[in-house]
Formats: sequence, C-alpha cells, structure tokens
Amino acid sequence: MTISHGASSEDFIQATIGKKIDTKNWKNDSVMFLLEGPSVGHDFYVEKKYKTYIKWPTKEWYWVHNKHKKFEYPNFFKGGVYGELFKSIIFTFELNNVYITNFVKCGLNNIETGYLGINEYNPECIEKCFNEYLYKEIKLQNPKIIFCFGSNPENKLYEYFPDEYNFEIISLPHPAGQRRGFKDEFYRHLYFNIILEALYKVKIYTLDETIKKYKVFLNKTN
Repeated sequence: MTISHGASSEDFIQATIGKKIDTKNWKNDSVMFLLEGPSVGHDFYVEKKYKTYIKWPTKEWYWVHNKHKKFEYPNFFKGGVYGELFKSIIFTFELNNVYITNFVKCGLNNIETGYLGINEYNPECIEKCFNEYLYKEIKLQNPKIIFCFGSNPENKLYEYFPDEYNFEIISLPHPAGQRRGFKDEFYRHLYFNIILEALYKVKIYTLDETIKKYKVFLNKTN
C-alpha cells in the first residue's frame, strides 16, 4: 500500500519565492481538495515492487516542486496544470487551511497498464482505502467543504460516506479536461464561480467579501 502525500496550504506557501507572505487575514476554515487517485507516466514517479505488484508512487510531492513562485488568479486557473491550479485557488481565495489528498491511495498504475481510473480498481481496495485512510483524514481535518476534482471522487464519496455528515460536497471539473478540448477561459470562469459560491454557501465568505472578490475577478478578466 502506497499512501498519497497530504499537502496543506503551508506547503504551498513555503514553496513560493520572495518575501514572506502575510496570511494573518486569510481564511482559517478547513477546506479539502479530493482527487481520484495517483497518476502515472511522469518523471516524478518511481517503480516499487511489492510481492506480485508493481506500483508507481511519487518520489516527491509534485504539487510544490520546480517553479516555486506565487500563483494567482487568473494565470493558472486552467486544466492540465494541477499544482499551479491548486496554488492559484489557495492564493486567490486566501485559504490558510487547505488539505489535498486522493480518494484511492494505492499507486496501481504502471507503464504496462497506464492510468487506471477509480472505477477500474478492486472494490475491496477502494473500500479499504476509504475506511483506513480517507475517512480518518476527513475526521481529522473536519472540513467545512470538500471540493471533488472530477465526478468519480464525488460519486465515491457519496457512496461510501455515512448518510450523516457536516460538510458540503462540491464538484469541480477535473484539471485534465483541457486535453478534452475545454479552453482556459472556460476553466477560469467555472472554477472561480463554483468555488466562490461554495465558500459563501458554507459561510467562509460573507456576502460583502463575496461581492468584493467577484468585482476583482471581473476587473482582471475584462
């Protein structure tokens, strides 16, 4: 079993270049970003053999490597750039308490099989990953809102989580959608509007703050 790395806002903030970032007025409410599972085929993965399995876990936390700089909206609100997208969300909405994780923690993908979506995993594997890791992560983080990147983690969260929960579940387009023909402008507007509306819905943002943030958005996109 290879466990996915957890990343918080602090990881992104520490990875930026330049002056120390003032976060004293940032939002401290807990927010979770939930993805489907480990990917494959990039140079930041390394082959690991376990019994009869070959797995490809990350050899570094690739959301915060290489171009360590401050990412702000709207430059990196687009598909196909995962780390930059998450940095943009964190800095744009000034979220001081974000935690990022995968629904399935096992890196079952390899060069031969390529990428395997969560629906191709053994149901027992998915259930075990949820019960042993994700469920406990959610309980520890106690998020007000969970942003699911893609429909698969959202569907599985509804499927496996108990009926009673005290957080909002919000679906966002998977960042890889750019490769399916979606344009950057589509992502900029969709991500911004869905995230801002959700943060207002769970009272992380007040109405006045929401209006002010949206005015900044309009000024930067016109």
